[in-house]
Amino acid sequence: MSVATLIADMVRAGVDPEIIGRTAAALAEREPVKIVDEQAERRRAKDRERKRLRNSAESSESAEQTPPSLEGSSPTPPSPKTLPSPHSPPKGGSLPPQILTDCGPKKPALAQAFDQFRSAYPRRDGSQDWPKAREVFDRAVKSGVDVGMIVRGAELYAADCRRRGDEGGKFVKQARTWLNGRLWEEYSEAPPAIDNATEKPTGWPARMPDPETCFSAWRRGSWPPAWGFPPGDPDCPLPPAIVSDWQRRRDQAA
Repeated sequence: MSVATLIADMVRAGVDPEIIGRTAAALAEREPVKIVDEQAERRRAKDRERKRLRNSAESSESAEQTPPSLEGSSPTPPSPKTLPSPHSPPKGGSLPPQILTDCGPKKPALAQAFDQFRSAYPRRDGSQDWPKAREVFDRAVKSGVDVGMIVRGAELYAADCRRRGDEGGKFVKQARTWLNGRLWEEYSEAPPAIDNATEKPTGWPARMPDPETCFSAWRRGSWPPAWGFPPGDPDCPLPPAIVSDWQRRRDQAA
């Protein structure tokens, strides 16, 4: 029964108008709430039905698209492509013993060569910046310098330091300084031969002590008058080649 029908029946029955008014007002306040709730419930029911139908349709479509041969098995991922190595040998051939890149030997070969250089280089009193020395070494090799020449130069330099008594001291150059100055070129040949019986070079004055003792005294500025004129003087009794070598060593240590 609608509200309008109920009000009409109350009027025909002679109900007090005030009561009819209060009843109409109460019904007007309650009925819309009920209608709103019913509408919301109907919308929720429709949404649930649509969702159920959509899920059902997707399940059916997925089942139709699955190939029978793949049921119950896991898909196999595609194999990754193998990129060619920059050092891969050409077809029908093989790589040479020492692999070369566009800028010199490969890094393992450089590292091995630098280890040889480091082992041959003389010890010094103080630090050695080996990472910087490695950078200079790599640049020299990549520019075309023979690795064997550098290592041989370090060996001869170490022998020269031992002969002078400088090994392990402060007069041994930093390895990076030695490399930057390309000093392996000065040690590409063996040092002058020494008379094993006297430990003195050929032409050395008999009255003079051994060369390293004289060199140390001259470098300190304490040349005794009994030895004659010091190196640098035209009347110095020492062989000119020895004096030139001493001057070079002093300048390098400066």
